[in-house]
Parts: sequence; structure tokens; C-alpha cells
Amino acid sequence: MVKIGVIVKIMDEMECKNIVLTLLSQVGKVEWNSYQLKVSANDCTDATVILNYGNSKKTILLEFKSTGEPRAIAEYVGRMNSRSRDECYPILVAPFISDRGRELCERSNIGCIDLSGNAFIKFDTIYINKWGNSNKYKVKRKQKNLLSSKSSWVIRAMLNAPKNEWTMQELSTCSSVSLAQVYKVLDGLEAENYLQKTRGSTKLSDPSGLLDMWVKDYRLNDQKIVGYYSPLKGYDQIFPRLRQLPGSDYALTLGAAAQLVLPVVRSTDVYMYVQNCEAVKIALELESVEFGGNVYLITPKDEMVLKNAQVIDGIRTVSNLQLYLDLYNYPQRGREQADAIREKILGV
Repeated sequence: MVKIGVIVKIMDEMECKNIVLTLLSQVGKVEWNSYQLKVSANDCTDATVILNYGNSKKTILLEFKSTGEPRAIAEYVGRMNSRSRDECYPILVAPFISDRGRELCERSNIGCIDLSGNAFIKFDTIYINKWGNSNKYKVKRKQKNLLSSKSSWVIRAMLNAPKNEWTMQELSTCSSVSLAQVYKVLDGLEAENYLQKTRGSTKLSDPSGLLDMWVKDYRLNDQKIVGYYSPLKGYDQIFPRLRQLPGSDYALTLGAAAQLVLPVVRSTDVYMYVQNCEAVKIALELESVEFGGNVYLITPKDEMVLKNAQVIDGIRTVSNLQLYLDLYNYPQRGREQADAIREKILGV
């Protein structure tokens, strides 16, 4: 069992204890017990607190972790879910707990406090929600940004086949990323508790949570989008022209792509990723406009958007995963269309 003084070298035991006591004192009288309370044959708490509030009393089981990585939190949550709590309320304390770590705790009715000033506690009539403070105890990570261009290629490959078990070589080949980069991405995903490693293979353990993380960070408008006017009227006239385009220089997205993949919401505008603007401009008779337009050309920041395109009825569209990402934050009922694609096609 890791003790308080070992957890955060730059904070002494009294300071760590005071953070917990100061927070809980906001809702009642607190009695701190530094002794370990045995909660199962092979397990005990790091400390306990008796909280008296109103006419009620609650025993708080405190667990101190040297890291608030979701992987460590998931291990603790698993232990707590496998044993009886006897009306006690567990709280995990760590240097810093991310949004994902909090979510893991909240799902299992476990409180969390970090030494960076964040806290979430909810039981009976008690509710404390202090969140948004940055990490004061940052450590160097092998993969700092899981959604950087090359890293996202690995994630894209795994989410396109969320039930697959992968070897590192298979992921490297499928995502066109080096083995070294794949290793870094998998290490980062494991730390965030998005995957589980078995002997010789890796599989996503929480594809839904991983997709939520990605779409929360993703914005279509981060790319260059230019509007044009086309005299062609509607998809009935535009789609036949696109079928005549050779090569792989474009891919429809948003409403136009959704009409081919899974039409739920009526759409008229045409958005497409393009690599060769001139060919598309000629095919669709596009004219420059100062404002607005009815055809929008997107210059992709990520080359994998076009590489992963699919062909439906002779027309290239982005992959179903990319379509979901693009639609999710699109204002004109994009979320409704995105949710349908996630439920009926992506299945995560």
C-alpha cells in the first residue's frame, strides 16, 4: 500500500491531509483516522474519515495513489466494485485526476480529490464538484498528444475495426506508421485505460470512450474551407459529374456524404475534401464567390482523410469514422446525423 508521504515528494503528509480535511469540512464535522481499515481479506484502506453532517454519519475510505492515470484508477475501481462497501464511501486521492479519471470514478459511485485543486464527491445529499484546475504535477509522457497526425492514424485504424485484436506489426502496416510510433501510441492509450494488452496482441477495451475523446477535440473548421458557386442544381446534377472524375483527388463529407451512407437529415450543400482543386472546379463549373456558396472545398490537414475514403455508387466519400467526426459539431442538425451513423454503422 502506498503511503501519503511517498505519493507526492514535493508535498508533505500534513499538507496532503489538510487538502482532504479542508474540502470535507465544508459539509460537516470531520474525524480523521490515520489507521488502516481492513475492508477485505487481502485489502485495506490508507486512511479513514468519519464525516458527520446534519443527523447523518458517513465513513469515508481514502485511497492514495502516486498517479492519477486512468489505468491506475481503473485498477482501484475494479477492486472497489468487487467487494462490499458496507455503506462506506470511497474517495481516491492523487496528484492530478483527468476528466477521464473522474468519469471512471463517477460511474462507480467513487469520489475523487486531487492535489491540483479538483474534487468530485457525491453521496446522499452531499455534492461537491470543483473541476477545471490544471495539473501541477506534470510528468514526461512517452506520447503527449494521442491525436497528433501520425498518432491518430493508429487510433483511426483501431476504431475502424473496434473488435479486432492487433499485433504491433499489423497496426503498423494498417496505419502506415512506424513500429516505434505504434508503441508510443499504445502506451499512451493503455495509460488512459482505452485498451488492454494480452500476450502478443492488443485490443480496445473502451472504443466508445476513445471516440468520445477524439470527437470532443475535433473541429472541421480547423481546416481551410473555401466556398464556391456551382450552377449545377442539387445532388442529381452534381453526383454524375463526380462519378466522371478520375483518381482519388476528392472525398465528400457532411450532408452530401451522409445522403449516400445513411440519409437521416435533408441536406443541399456540398462539402468535399480535395487534393486537386482545379479538376473539381472544372467538373462542377465552380465560380469564386466573396461570401457563401453552395459547394465548399476543404484542404485536409491530415492526408489519411483521403487515403481512407470509400466509394459508394461510384462516388468517393470520407470513411464512416471521418464522417462522424465531421458531422458531430456541424450546426445544421449535424449531431443528429452523426448519432445515427455512430449507432447504426460504427457500433461504438
